[in-house]
Amino acid sequence: MTALVDVMVPDVRTALVAGGIALVVGAIAAATVARLRAGGMRVAYTRKLFHFAIFTAAALVHGAWGLPGTVVFGTVIAAIVLLGNHPPVEFGDVHGLDRFVFDLGLLFGFLFQGQRDV
Repeated sequence: MTALVDVMVPDVRTALVAGGIALVVGAIAAATVARLRAGGMRVAYTRKLFHFAIFTAAALVHGAWGLPGTVVFGTVIAAIVLLGNHPPVEFGDVHGLDRFVFDLGLLFGFLFQGQRDV
């Protein structure tokens, strides 16, 4: 398990650079598809454009910083998507909180699905 963690955990510089790139790419991609969606483009096409931008940037990050950079990039993009789908949960909003916790459970389940054999 420690060998896997050593391979995946980035140094501080990689985390800051890849995280910053993820914030910029995620914000630009989200803003672009939101504008296109508001202009009448169908959801299926805006989703494809968003995924193309994210996966292209992830490939570039992987080429520059390897797996640790890709882990940071994916984590930041996942946070952007989760927070973008869920505005801050207000006190007493049980339904919104339940949905947010459910989505976090899906995210962690996806992240650790291959870790059973370790």
